[in-house]
Amino acid sequence: MVIRILVLDQARTTGYAVFENGKLADYGAIELGKKDEIYESFLYSAKQKIHDLINKTQAEFVVIEDIQQQNQNVKTYKKLAMLMGLLISLFQEMNKTYVIIPPSKWKAHCGIKGKRREEQKENTLLFAKERYGLENITEDMADAISLGTYVVDTLIY
Repeated sequence: MVIRILVLDQARTTGYAVFENGKLADYGAIELGKKDEIYESFLYSAKQKIHDLINKTQAEFVVIEDIQQQNQNVKTYKKLAMLMGLLISLFQEMNKTYVIIPPSKWKAHCGIKGKRREEQKENTLLFAKERYGLENITEDMADAISLGTYVVDTLIY
């Protein structure tokens, strides 16, 4: 039995990774909304894009990262909370099993160090590139791949 997991690093540009039977099978990023677009205006279409991605990847299990407030940035936190609620609703509509992982869990598991966000992003890129021999990946993709690594190493297999 093949277990297909879709991992999402949800944001305006959402990185994703697909793991099949514990192995990285695919990864990429999809744009949920344009930079100059008002956040609330693309939520409905974002839901459809994620729906289509779930169907395309034939994922049985979906993983998202929990949100956290950074630098007292309430605006960003609010936007991420809206997107997270939308995704949870979608997973329930599609009858998909899902899990929400705190960033501290997967970062500790993958050995992601750094006090500043930029340093952590750099180290996450390095981790994903080294662990999977990847080139030309974005921070969003690296986050999804690393989050997925935590899930397959500790929760699924």
